[in-house]
Amino acid sequence: MKKSSEQSIHFPFSQTVKIAVLSLRIRWQRSLLVGISLVLAISFFAYTVSTIMFCNSIVVSSKDPSFPKLCSQGTNIVAGASSRDIWLIAMSLLICLAGITNAQLMAVTERFREIGTFKCLGALDHFIVNLLVVETCIYGLFGGVIGGLTGIFTALISFWIKAGGTNLLKFSLSMICVPVMLSVLVATVLSLMGVIYPAILAARMEPSIALKYEE
Repeated sequence: MKKSSEQSIHFPFSQTVKIAVLSLRIRWQRSLLVGISLVLAISFFAYTVSTIMFCNSIVVSSKDPSFPKLCSQGTNIVAGASSRDIWLIAMSLLICLAGITNAQLMAVTERFREIGTFKCLGALDHFIVNLLVVETCIYGLFGGVIGGLTGIFTALISFWIKAGGTNLLKFSLSMICVPVMLSVLVATVLSLMGVIYPAILAARMEPSIALKYEE
């Protein structure tokens, strides 16, 4: 932690990460609820993406005429996801976004005195923003990885059952990596969108007002 001539505190990024992780551990119940909602939304997204990839890479190229019927229900092999799937994914992600925003707003409200103390000690506004962004990115990273793997596993089991136990899946590494990377990207973007308003609200907070807040 370094202090400039203007008496402002500059935290190294590693210290910001440590504070963010500590905050998540202290508020583990809310963190768990937000994480579960993110995992559920991302797992449905990954399930849809994985199913489309399975259909395009395996079912379409199969000589068995019964295989294309596996993907004809709910998913268009040529166009990708059906309008129903797109609508369900959009709604689940929107609900998850609202949950993340609400959770971060509540976290900011609970931490008025903590934020006020940081600012009174000289912490700059961008430190407060970085702190909340790092916390939310942790949600996005873990939610994306766990949700992505859950969605892929669920799609695999579903595909396996529909195929009657036939060993038709010849996996390539891309079938796992692509859905997981997309899931992490979507989860991170979703988390960042959810923290924008709470972070701005926290950064603009007046230290004197924050310290007078009664918990």
